[in-house]
Amino acid sequence: MGLFAKSRPKTAPAKSASASHASKGSPRPGSASPLKHVGSTRRTLSVTPALSAPALSATSVAGSSSDSSSLDDQASKDAESPLQEQAARLGLPSQFFTAPSNGRVELDALSDRLPLGSGEFCTVQSATLRGERVALKLLRPAHERSELAVSDLRREIAALSHIREQGGHPSIVRLVAHGSTPAGAPFCALALFTQPLSAALPTSKAQRKQWPTRRGIDIGLQLAGALQYCHDCFMPGYRLLHRDIKPSNVGLAGDGRVVLADFGLLALWEKDAADDDAARQLTGMTGSLRY
Repeated sequence: MGLFAKSRPKTAPAKSASASHASKGSPRPGSASPLKHVGSTRRTLSVTPALSAPALSATSVAGSSSDSSSLDDQASKDAESPLQEQAARLGLPSQFFTAPSNGRVELDALSDRLPLGSGEFCTVQSATLRGERVALKLLRPAHERSELAVSDLRREIAALSHIREQGGHPSIVRLVAHGSTPAGAPFCALALFTQPLSAALPTSKAQRKQWPTRRGIDIGLQLAGALQYCHDCFMPGYRLLHRDIKPSNVGLAGDGRVVLADFGLLALWEKDAADDDAARQLTGMTGSLRY
């Protein structure tokens, strides 16, 4: 029916339609004045030290089965503390990134699971939840105890949960539910879309004739509407930056809607701060090289 797969190759954008929701992009250099935000640290460099997220190590711990429960609990706590610190620096409730208020389900509530795609940190499956087909996003087993991978997925879930609580946006992917695996790793269920924009873009002269100018403008306007919501309406006093806009992270729904997806590299910064309109230093390691 659709997909929300995430493929983050380090040197090139996702090519497969089934990998549109697992993407962690490649470095992209830039320069300006200091950046003031809190976001993913995976590709965040040269950030003002007082406002940057704490350095996290991608810790993967191996142990006996008898130790796995305590290791899972410790990994969850290790990932939770930096998120609470990030929220505190932004003046948000300490649990903002770690405990979305509603929509929790047990993993076994999702049935008929089929693979859609996999990426560096996550796998995506189609599944049925309460009669609705959804995209189930899970951390790969090797990353279930990674502080960085767990933190990124939790922050994405928190942002999408907040958008849902505010009534949602037609051009932003809808969070259906979220929860934790038996190992303590986060997962989320997202509304499926028909295909990623990357799979629909014309690649030949014949295909380009099927893309009238009006269609391109309509897609651009819908995407601009989603970004305007993130930058100005996400939450009073804050801007939500996606930081990885590319065709494989934009979905096309069956009803004609354009859907912005994959918020794994999101960043929040204070709106109307003293430097809100000033030029800011690009992280140099955010997004995908080609875009």
